[in-house]
Amino acid sequence: MNDMECSLRKQLLEVLDNITKMVNEDTYDPDIILDRAEQMIFALAQRETPQNATHVKNILVDVFSDIHTAATVALNGETTGLSTGFSSIDNIIVGMNPGDLIVVGARPAMGKTAFAMNIALNIAAKNKTVAVFSLELKEKQIVSRLLSSEAFVDSYKFKTGHLSDEDWTKLKEAGARLSECDLHIYDDPNTTVTKMKAKLRKLKKLDLVIIDYLQLIQSESSEIGHNLKIMAKEFGVPVIVMSQVARVEVSRKDKRPVLSDLRGPGTIKEDADVVMFLYRDDYRENMENDKRMKVIIAKNKHGAISQVELGFEKKFTRFYDIDEIYRE
Repeated sequence: MNDMECSLRKQLLEVLDNITKMVNEDTYDPDIILDRAEQMIFALAQRETPQNATHVKNILVDVFSDIHTAATVALNGETTGLSTGFSSIDNIIVGMNPGDLIVVGARPAMGKTAFAMNIALNIAAKNKTVAVFSLELKEKQIVSRLLSSEAFVDSYKFKTGHLSDEDWTKLKEAGARLSECDLHIYDDPNTTVTKMKAKLRKLKKLDLVIIDYLQLIQSESSEIGHNLKIMAKEFGVPVIVMSQVARVEVSRKDKRPVLSDLRGPGTIKEDADVVMFLYRDDYRENMENDKRMKVIIAKNKHGAISQVELGFEKKFTRFYDIDEIYRE
């Protein structure tokens, strides 16, 4: 047995000892024990070991390499992070980066789920692995929306059954494309952050996590935002969580949502790296006909706060960059 194997065995014994102590103390919830046990085993499986301090000159080499990569990517008109599929947003948040916690807030019926599923499809279509936790809609509802968006077929027709031959052709072609996407959907309404992490560890590959939505996550503590940020860092992927926005006071002249309007337990505003709001000025009066959606970037640790506009086709639950040529 070589030194590496001896070290691994020793670490395994230490992990088992820690797990045994947690179980015997009887002060931890079983789900929390399971989560911590999985974390420790997962870390060993990845051969993660504590690292010594690194001299700044060695770190500088990596930093300059990152800067050079960013410059090269920028010259090609791309972004260093994972692209949302919307260039107007990517240009501001510099894409979605590993470990980012991204919050997308909006009032009910504003299009949060549609926006999330558009991003999921944009990413999964590029041979990336996306995990979606839908705490409100069932998996068939989610896939119906994806199918409508991808096929450009009015989702209302799915319910009425009034589909033309052309519609069926579009749906079959879209279904074939969707089936090739590495997209995993979990629709457990009683899930917790701990349970989500347990499911994610079973995936061989992971590039993005989407949670719809924050207020429906079962609370294990008041630190849901902090735990979601830890999840993003642990798996090294962006985590997008949708969130309800509090009703705006009638007396407030500017109805655009702000950070203080975010609803939910814990310190989600502080833990988030990026906060975006979906907003339409006249969505109550002209919701069906309006095809413009404001995306307000209210917090952005990677750059400036700003506002962009996306096109939105409600009947297809599809968002698109305004400068794109839109065809049904």
